[in-house]
Amino acid sequence: MFSTHPPHPRQLCLSAGELLTLTPTRPTTLHLKSGALWVTQTGDDRDHFLRAGQTMQLVPGRLTVFQAEHGGAQASLAPGVDKGSRLRPWKRLPKLWPAGLQFST
Repeated sequence: MFSTHPPHPRQLCLSAGELLTLTPTRPTTLHLKSGALWVTQTGDDRDHFLRAGQTMQLVPGRLTVFQAEHGGAQASLAPGVDKGSRLRPWKRLPKLWPAGLQFST
């Protein structure tokens, strides 16, 4: 099994037309260093076409297919940020103020 979360980013090098499939187990950031890459994920009805310098967040648990376009592509996969798992500060407010706290004017 291909792990998308080693301690350091995983480097990918695809030849023109080469396909790679994987299913990330955690949020993963794909950064295209050179070339052009077609990316699609199950559950996403859009195709993504990345050019050098562009980044895409891969959703965990979704089969992901990459294909290098003409000239090939070099990319890196690194652990991404799961924005959904972090509580926004205002959602924590009830926990910060004790129940029954009263304000006076």
